[in-house]
Amino acid sequence: MKKAIVTGADGFIGSHLVKQLLHDGYDVFGVQYSKEDSIQHPNYHCVSKSFEEYDSLDFTSYEGSDLYHFAWDGVSGPKQNDQSIQNRNIEMAELILKKAIEAKLRKFIFAGSIFEYENEEFPTVKYDTSIDKVYSRAKLKAHRNCMELSKGHILFNSVLISNIYGPGENSKRFINTLVRCMKQNEPMALTEGKQDYDFIYIDDAIKAIILVGEKGRDGEEYYIGSNEVKPLKEYILEIRDVINKDYNLEFGKVDMVPTYFDYSLFHTNKLFEEFDFQCDTPFIEGIKKI
Repeated sequence: MKKAIVTGADGFIGSHLVKQLLHDGYDVFGVQYSKEDSIQHPNYHCVSKSFEEYDSLDFTSYEGSDLYHFAWDGVSGPKQNDQSIQNRNIEMAELILKKAIEAKLRKFIFAGSIFEYENEEFPTVKYDTSIDKVYSRAKLKAHRNCMELSKGHILFNSVLISNIYGPGENSKRFINTLVRCMKQNEPMALTEGKQDYDFIYIDDAIKAIILVGEKGRDGEEYYIGSNEVKPLKEYILEIRDVINKDYNLEFGKVDMVPTYFDYSLFHTNKLFEEFDFQCDTPFIEGIKKI
């Protein structure tokens, strides 16, 4: 039986990843923060650990398997710019990688983010330079450090997360917040919506992530998205027409400089070219499921 380890197993992406791995016939070991075992399956084994307890983790019984590292504190809200929290995230990523190497695991899959490109190292990405990008720099540093530490010891891939949406997401991610506001007819201030975006439904994202785990070439970064890049405003109008046609869209009401990503940096079609990957859920069909 194939085996896999998932950290952050109780998060939005992590929990969906665990469920799909189990469905695909894997024996899964999950590391989660919550003490509640919400996934009941004979081939699922989980432990509740805070970062302070990560040093006690032992992966030796999973020799030869793959580890998906999705545990990360402060992905949204004030914690994003808390330097001590983000430094701790970097330390934990390196600690988990070292434990994976010691246990002779096959591959380490790092949960990257397109926000890694939201800093001064990538001049073609435009963003609000008045705001300190602590989270962005931490993700980039953890990615680079882990890739370097893995060389000669364990296979390594980074999955570059774009904008994943779907049911069960309780954070303040844009799509789910917008849909909730539309359903409840509550106002939501928006940018002008001129910046490019790409959204991918959770089931498709998980399928892509597992594909990278199973077949990704060592050292490669794989962008996880639908490859349907277009201005955010177009996506918002599509959502409005399906959820609440009478909803008043307050474009241009947000007093901030949005990030304009240069999607040519991400090689957005790599999954499609290498593995013939295809998304099964069109954008609007995924919106209807939220």
